[in-house]
Amino acid sequence: MDFCPKEHRGRFNALTTVVWSLLYGGGNYLGGVLFQNHGVGAPFLVAAAFMSVGAIIAVFTLKEPEKREE
Repeated sequence: MDFCPKEHRGRFNALTTVVWSLLYGGGNYLGGVLFQNHGVGAPFLVAAAFMSVGAIIAVFTLKEPEKREE
């Protein structure tokens, strides 16, 4: 699937890498805080809740493009 034109793919991939790195670092910190303050299972329950919300949002908002970008 093509979600962006060919001339913007490099920028899109770079931005995605930076955003994922920031989210990953924040998630590690939050997981450590939850583990320390609420117990072993808390990070896993919070992660499952966030992933479920993200999946529901993706199902209802992502659509196949009308025309394919070349």
